[in-house]
Amino acid sequence: MPSRPTLHAASDPPGRLDRRGFLATAAVVGGALVVAGGLPDEAEAASLVLDGFNGLAAFVVPGFDPYSVRQGVTTKRAGGVDNGAGEVVIKTLDRAIPAVVGETDLSVPGALAYALLLKSYALSVSPLRSIGPFSNAFANLTWQQKREVLIRLDAAPPLENTQITFAGNALITLAGFGAYTEGTAWDASQRRLTSLPVGWTLSKYQGVSNGHADLIGYYGGRTEVEA
Repeated sequence: MPSRPTLHAASDPPGRLDRRGFLATAAVVGGALVVAGGLPDEAEAASLVLDGFNGLAAFVVPGFDPYSVRQGVTTKRAGGVDNGAGEVVIKTLDRAIPAVVGETDLSVPGALAYALLLKSYALSVSPLRSIGPFSNAFANLTWQQKREVLIRLDAAPPLENTQITFAGNALITLAGFGAYTEGTAWDASQRRLTSLPVGWTLSKYQGVSNGHADLIGYYGGRTEVEA
């Protein structure tokens, strides 16, 4: 994936992690890299990341998309995948959460680091089920198996006091936000919606209110009151 500048959590001095945090982060993400066979090339990384977080979006807000079908939990309406929730998670993690691996300070974009972690935990939960149409094993799991992956990821002791832990509890929140926001329907350059956002349909939101009628006077024509 394209290289990005390393960002740091607000509680960490720019450019460094404490030794415990550094070693713990390196151990967790480094282990995921071992499972994945090292850092993937750009095309493989893009597929791994998109499949992983589309799988997460389908878990949080199922629809009738292929990711929801694969997990065995679907609905008859569009869901998080259709609203670009996976892309919202990817962009947020890439901008906010870096991962540092090894003493050479190899910087891994946040979304790729988490995609590798999801894949690693998916393989530990169900090695056979993780084989499927999607490049990220997490996206090939059932809904219940995805739930187990997220529980294990959230409770993993090596993630404590590291940069990784700042987003560990936020994955589901970010996916939910992405499912109900304007998502891919918003054209930032034109500052307008290009289509009806899926999230508006899901929440039955009727659009921006024009407000209430302007004040046209007081009851009975009164213009003042006595104290």
